[in-house]
Amino acid sequence: MTYDLNGKRTTVSTKTANEKQAYKFMANFQRGSDEPKARIDFISLSKFCDEYLEYIKTSKSKNYFLTVRNSFKRLLDFSGDINLNRIDIPLLDKFLISTFARTKS
Repeated sequence: MTYDLNGKRTTVSTKTANEKQAYKFMANFQRGSDEPKARIDFISLSKFCDEYLEYIKTSKSKNYFLTVRNSFKRLLDFSGDINLNRIDIPLLDKFLISTFARTKS
């Protein structure tokens, strides 16, 4: 049996050569039930910061690296060490407003 899952063609065996059993399998089949569930691991802002800084350390200029490191430090001070999935537009808006308010003073 073939069906589309997330834009990809997926094939599932009925595991039988018997036509009646195959029809019974198809009638009771639920899409995605045979696939393992993806485990979601949330990453913290500090861990992402460390990984990203390590990544850009050798590929970007020293000044860019220092600017990004400073920006991450300020974001961590502002929001705390939260998971990346908790960062949303209102939080970033507040962060940017506070950053620009500080530079105007």
